Formats: sequence, C-alpha cells, structure tokens
Amino acid sequence: IKNLNNISSITAKVGEGTVHRLWEPLKEKKNPSTPYSAKFSVPYCVAVGFIRGDAGLNEFNEKSINDKEILNLASKVNYEIDPNNEYPKNYTGTLICKTSENEFTEHQPCFRGGIKEPLTKDDIDKKYNANLNYSKISEENKKNLNSFIETLFTKPDFSKINF
Repeated sequence: IKNLNNISSITAKVGEGTVHRLWEPLKEKKNPSTPYSAKFSVPYCVAVGFIRGDAGLNEFNEKSINDKEILNLASKVNYEIDPNNEYPKNYTGTLICKTSENEFTEHQPCFRGGIKEPLTKDDIDKKYNANLNYSKISEENKKNLNSFIETLFTKPDFSKINF
C-alpha cells in the first residue's frame, strides 16, 4: 500500500479462543495504555507491522504506544470470529484490508517461527542483533558476547561476559 492513510479498515479473521487475550477490551487494544499491554494487542501489532515493517523491542515503548500514526491505524483494525479457525491446534492469521481503491486479503497458514515454519539462521541473527542493539551495551561488550557465543559449545570462556 503506497499510502496507509487510504486504509479504511482492516479485519482479522480469528479463532474464538484468542479474543479474550488479544482483542478485548477492544478500546484498550486499539489504544494500549502500557508497553506491556501493547504486546498483547493485535490491533496495535498489525498497525506497527504496516507502519514500521517490524515489531521488535523498539516498537513496545512509551514513545511508540503514543505514536499518533500507529494509533490511528490501530483504530481501524477489528476482528471477526472464524468458526473454521484451527486455534489452538494451529496459529493462523488472515487480514482483510480495505482501501479507498481496493480490497486485499493476506493469509499466514501457521505461526512463523513455529514447527511448521521455523525461523532461518538469518532470521535468528537479525533478531539477535536487533535485541543486542536495543540493549545499549558497549561495542566492546557486544564483541565479547559474540566471541563467547561462538565457543559456547566447544570451549566456553566465561571471562568474556563479565559485564
């Protein structure tokens, strides 16, 4: 979508068992009061995904949960219970996005990072590095930690992680 302001609505087709944890109360889920609450809000997470293209640790802080662009899009996200959803046997996702020009549907057949679609080494490395950067530890300590991890299963040197 070239212009996210053209989105009129996003509907997620969900398993009934997810509603109490990830969708209700809907007012709180569309405008999370805390970073912790945002982590359990599908409307917030969908909006973050559309706007920032990622939902890492930086997306769950006070500044992000008060970002007007995110909250505006989250206010357009609703759910519809899908009686055929496989939850809790499988974690699927279907979004129907309506814009001023058209409508499209995206479907995720299983939980990304789960047994049916494991993360790749590149995915894990990307997440590890993003988390490491979020930690604000020094570059020297990052190097020491990486050196320690490289030898963890062969000859670990715990002196490298004394920070």
